[in-house]
Amino acid sequence: MPRKISLSQQIIFWQTLGHLAQSNIPLYQSLNITKETTDSEHLQGMIDNIQGDLIAGQTLSVSLIQYEGIGSPFNVQMVKLAEKTGDYAHAFSLIIQHLIWKRSWHQLIQQSIRYPSILMILLGILLTIITVFVLPGLLDQLQILGVQEIPLATQFLVMIGQHPLEILLGILSVCLLGMIWHKLRHARRLKPWRYNIPKVGELLYQMQMIHFLHALGIMIKAKVDMLSALYHAAHTPSCSWLSDQLKEKEQQLIAGDSLSVALKDILPKRSPTAKLITIGEVTGNLGELLVSSSETELIQLQMKVRNWLDLMQPALVMLMGGIMVWVVLAVLLPLYESAGQFHG
Repeated sequence: MPRKISLSQQIIFWQTLGHLAQSNIPLYQSLNITKETTDSEHLQGMIDNIQGDLIAGQTLSVSLIQYEGIGSPFNVQMVKLAEKTGDYAHAFSLIIQHLIWKRSWHQLIQQSIRYPSILMILLGILLTIITVFVLPGLLDQLQILGVQEIPLATQFLVMIGQHPLEILLGILSVCLLGMIWHKLRHARRLKPWRYNIPKVGELLYQMQMIHFLHALGIMIKAKVDMLSALYHAAHTPSCSWLSDQLKEKEQQLIAGDSLSVALKDILPKRSPTAKLITIGEVTGNLGELLVSSSETELIQLQMKVRNWLDLMQPALVMLMGGIMVWVVLAVLLPLYESAGQFHG
């Protein structure tokens, strides 16, 4: 299975090529120098293969198509533009700009899930310790102490301790069914269910569309024709359903519709960037408007996510604390009752 090139490695790769292109160093020699600056053996192997393709007479854009990561549709389109104009430095700078923006988008996702994931893992570890070491003998100890009426919370806790494998298998079965259901929806090209989640789905959809609009804006700004720009920008969302929906809009452009009309039914209604498309078409500054507005909108989304996290973090701590209090009380209350009966 091929390894992926991280976004940071991709940025360094294109930055090095961009600096060398500004110094008018030939492309083959630039690739040699770039290969020496990276520690990734996988990327070094890619560069060797690209150099071999160049010697065989292929263009850089054709060679890049074979390689995931550095050969994304957006990057290939920018390199094709450079091959037409001869301005490799400018094309590489556009690739770097988009990759840096894309990395900030990925960092936003990682920051959103990091803290909740850590808390859930800690909660799972604590519950596992209690289930394995505390619960197995709890019911027997309560019977020895003569506790007749076991609280419902304690009974539920004991049931978990007596059937941990069954519960684990049930959870795994639900996860497996969820994965199968997701694959079936993906195969049938249905809209992902996550976009129907109130607030969260709207945010996820808006983030995907910002990614698309940013790539589209850069290509339009670089004087790529609208059909090619739309087609290649449609590959940037990670959601295949959304990519397919965007690619279908190419037919409306061919039929003579404007970009704002073609994208009207798929753009987020609350997205300020989407509302600027009509203005950009009228003024002729569509590319610049899309790029600047999508970058601003991403910053606003980052602030919104951080505000949500500020509320989510204490809520998760309270949930975790509540579960632990319930577990402790479920264990201690019967023991306290038995101690009262003993002294009575």
